[in-house]
Parts: sequence; structure tokens; C-alpha cells
Amino acid sequence: MRRRITALAVLTATVAVLLFAIPLAIAVARYLASDERSELQNAAARVAASVSGDLTLGQRRQIAGAEGGTDVTVYDSGGARISGTGPITMSASTRSALAGNAVNATEHGRIVAAAPVSDGDTVTGAVTVSSDRGQLIARTVRAWAAMTAAALTAIAVSGFAARRYTRRLSEPLEELVDIARQMGTGQRAVRASLSQIAELDTLATALNAGADRIEQTLRNEREFTANASHQLRTPLSGIRLELEAALLDHDSDARAAMGRALAATDDLETTITALLSIARDRPAATPVQMEDVLSRVRRRWTGRLAGQNRPLRIDSGDMQAQQVNCSAPALAEIIDVLLDNAERHGTGAVSVVVRAVPAAVAIDVSNEGPAITVPSRELFDRRNSHASGHGIGLSLARSLVEADGGRLTLTSADPPTFTVLLPINRDAGGAAPESGS
Repeated sequence: MRRRITALAVLTATVAVLLFAIPLAIAVARYLASDERSELQNAAARVAASVSGDLTLGQRRQIAGAEGGTDVTVYDSGGARISGTGPITMSASTRSALAGNAVNATEHGRIVAAAPVSDGDTVTGAVTVSSDRGQLIARTVRAWAAMTAAALTAIAVSGFAARRYTRRLSEPLEELVDIARQMGTGQRAVRASLSQIAELDTLATALNAGADRIEQTLRNEREFTANASHQLRTPLSGIRLELEAALLDHDSDARAAMGRALAATDDLETTITALLSIARDRPAATPVQMEDVLSRVRRRWTGRLAGQNRPLRIDSGDMQAQQVNCSAPALAEIIDVLLDNAERHGTGAVSVVVRAVPAAVAIDVSNEGPAITVPSRELFDRRNSHASGHGIGLSLARSLVEADGGRLTLTSADPPTFTVLLPINRDAGGAAPESGS
């Protein structure tokens, strides 16, 4: 590409120089010829004026040649050569001068200017001044040589500039090609740098934006896979246990078992919806009533914890009618993550307390131990080696909460207590709740 662009630039410069230089060369040649004839004509007129008195008196004297290798010849009124080295016999230009005309002509390879010598109204002779035509040709050739040198210099400069700017243009293009090739082989960390060339920077920005979108898509897919494998394991196990128990107990009500399995399937569908919402563009937060959230918690977790002889205590005070701004599937998944965490890693009763804080609603999920010894900043890191199994679910829950403008924190390590803060819905028409303890 560099060679093609450089060759095209040189060709364009050459054509432009030729289109300009050829008419200029013709004009220079004509100007030099006109200047030469004008100088000879002026010289002839000066000599004619200087010898006018001599010819009137019939005197003859030798006239020196003009500068630059020109020949000066003086003729009397009869056409006889008086002085100089011109032709002995009259030429056509001499006869025209004796007739009273100033003449410019080319004779015998020489440029001749002839002027009449007059005394009043009487022509007493003629003067011719001539120069070798080769001198004019030499001057013209020198001028053309200088023009040719200037033209070649211009073409060389254009070639050098084209090569330089072609390199500046081609190097970013080659880098973009290399970056695209690396991206195509799976190297997602590479990005194109800006070159200060607007068009190429636009292309580089678009390429980087596309790479970022691909990277984000792959990251979302990895997160969805990890979240799904973690969060779906427990509901699937519950459904399996429910169905296996119904098969083993011949006296059990099969319809009741299937109903419980369908309810667990609905919960599983809610979990999948929440996971997909975090993997894709999340929907806007909507008003969610705390009574609906707590009803779902009772329905899903009371029997499950009771099967382990662990009571579920829910204290909502007067907050059941309060609405919060949150994605309903996301909030359900957040509460499930915290309750699942309490079930897996805690002991004793599990408590869910809903209380008011300034401009928000706090949901505390706690159990009776053991105490959490992992630092809070590491507890929510995905797959942190010190998190002792807490990592994926808590990381997912925090990302869901923060996406809706809330917060999830560890408010107490002993007993283990996690608190979800969600903004209240101020468009519900009610007053903000007063702060509680």
C-alpha cells in the first residue's frame, strides 16, 4: 500500500509539474527571444544615433562591437559597408533600414536588428547589430535546465512527503489490522491506540467499543453460568427430594407432592429470571410492596427450615405496606441468597427483620452463628479463597442490590447479620417511614 500511494503521489506531482512547466518553458523561450531582439534593436538605435553626424560629413570610423559577442556593421546610403564585420553586400534587413524602417530578422543563423541612420528627414545610412542565434539557444537551455532541476526537486520532495505521510497513515492501519486479527484469535485484552488521524481514530474507537461489548457479553455469560450453577443447585435438589420422598412414601398424597414440586418450580423460574436480568440489560426498578416479599419468604422458607428444626422468625412491624424501588425478581433472588447463606453456614433460628431508616428500608437477615471471621471486604468477592463458600451468592446479591440503587453490607459478624438497604418508593403517596433502631 505504501508503494502504491507513494507512486500515485509522485505520478500526480509529475503530471502537475509537466502541465505547468511545458507552457512555462515555451513562455520563457519566447521571452528570452523577445528580450534578445529588443536588446539588439536598442543597441542598433544607439549606434545609429552616434554615427549620424559622421555619415552626414562623409567620415568613416571603425565602430566597436557591442558587449556579449555581438557584431555591429554600418552601411552608407548606397548600401556599402563602412565598418564592422557584417555582410559586404546589403541584406534584406539592411535594405529595409535604408528605406527608413527598423527591422528585426534572422539571417544566416544570426539574429539581426537594423536601424536607419538619418539626418533630419534624409536617410544617410543603416546600422545592423547581430548576435549568434546559438547564444539565445544557450540562454534558453540554461533556463530550461534550471526549471527542470526545480521540477525534479518538487517531484522528489512530493515523493519524500508522500512516503513520510503514507507511513504515518499506513502504520495505524496496519496496527488496526493486527488488532482485529488478534481479536479474531481470542485475545480479548488487546485494544487499538489512537493515532491523531480523525478517520482512523473513529475506526479504532468503534473497534475498541465492539471489543468491549464482546468482552462484556462473554463476562456476562461467565457470570450467568457461575450464578446459575450456584443458585439453581439448591432449588433443583429440593424438587428432587420432594419427588423422591413422595415415591418412597406410599401413603403420601401424590397430588400434594406434585403441587409442592410445582411451587418449587415456580421459585426456580423466578431464580432463572433474576439471573438472566443480571446477565442482560437489567429492567428498570419498579415499586415492590414488602408484604409480597415477606409472603414469598414465608411460603418458600418456613417449611424448608422447619425440616431442619430451625424456626424462621419474621418481624416487619408496620412496614408491610411500605413500597421500595427494586426489580421484583432481583429482590426475591437477593433475599433467597441471604437465607440460603444462613441455612448453609449458620445455626439456630433464622430472622428476617424489616425496619425503617432515613429514605430507605432495611432488611436484616441473621442467624444464631457461628460468627463470621472473614473480613467484610473479602466476603463479597467472587470465589475469594478466604470466603469459605460465601463468595458467589453474596457477590451476586450485592451486584443485584447495587444495580437498583441499594446496598448490601455485613452489619454484624456475631451473630451473622446481613443488611439490605433499598430506596423507598416516594411516588406511592405515603410519607417516608420514621427511622427505627
